[in-house]
Amino acid sequence: MSIFKDITDGVTHWKVVCFDNVHNHELLNNKELRFLPAYRNIDTADQKRITLLARVGCSKSLIRRVLELEKRVDPGQLPFIEKDIRNFVQSESSTNIESGALELLKICKNLKDKDGDFHYDFTVDVYQRLEHIIWAFGDSIHAYEIFGDVVVFYTTYQLNRYEMPLGVWIGVDNHGNSIFFGCVLL
Repeated sequence: MSIFKDITDGVTHWKVVCFDNVHNHELLNNKELRFLPAYRNIDTADQKRITLLARVGCSKSLIRRVLELEKRVDPGQLPFIEKDIRNFVQSESSTNIESGALELLKICKNLKDKDGDFHYDFTVDVYQRLEHIIWAFGDSIHAYEIFGDVVVFYTTYQLNRYEMPLGVWIGVDNHGNSIFFGCVLL
């Protein structure tokens, strides 16, 4: 398309001078449209399946293949691609972080209700999000009182999905066996 700008008596007018029906590329056919981001979507039923499969540890490529088999479509014919699955799983895990922290606090409270010797403590940041949490079972506390002469504190090298290192206190009993004393998410 060619346009022309015309200014007459201080008023600007735009006019189409020439419109060619020639494209420098072919338009996409229906089979190719599904690759455009605007056409790639994951429906609610597929989102639930993806979430379930991701929670049990399936890889993104395995999730894609399972969905293809369930839907009886040829490989690569889903209305979304593997990258969309990866993005969805990542967005789900980041939105579930706060609910996961709340679930952990509920578990600790229930354990405290069942076992008066169970101890836990936590801190929250200025946004009321879980910042740190420490917990120890009653048996572990009693074992520490007896076998707390040698204590090893180990933190995980890689971070978990909460981006918090996990720290573990371990000791040794009188038989040379390892004893768990407590845990902390830093």
